[in-house]
Amino acid sequence: MESSRKGFCEEAVSRTLDRFGRFDVLICNAAEQHAREEVIEISEEQRFRTCQTNIGGHFYMVQAALRILRRVHPSSARPPSPPIAGRTC
Repeated sequence: MESSRKGFCEEAVSRTLDRFGRFDVLICNAAEQHAREEVIEISEEQRFRTCQTNIGGHFYMVQAALRILRRVHPSSARPPSPPIAGRTC
C-alpha cells in the first residue's frame, strides 16, 4: 500500500493542505489483512508488509500531519501526558 511509504504520507498531507487550505483532523484508516488458517502460513515478507502498512503508515501520516496541526492549532495538537507507572484507567 502507498500509505506505508513516508514520502506518500508527506505528499498526501501537503496536497490536502494545498487543496483545502487547512488541516484540522487526521483519520488513519489504511490497513491490510490476509486471512490464513494458521500463523505459520504467513511468510516473513507478508508479515513485514502488513506491519509496515498497518503500523508504519499510521506513524508516517501522524508525523506529517503533526507538523501542520501544531502550526495551526498549537495547543490542541500535543500528545497526552505520559502515563504514571502502575496506574491504570
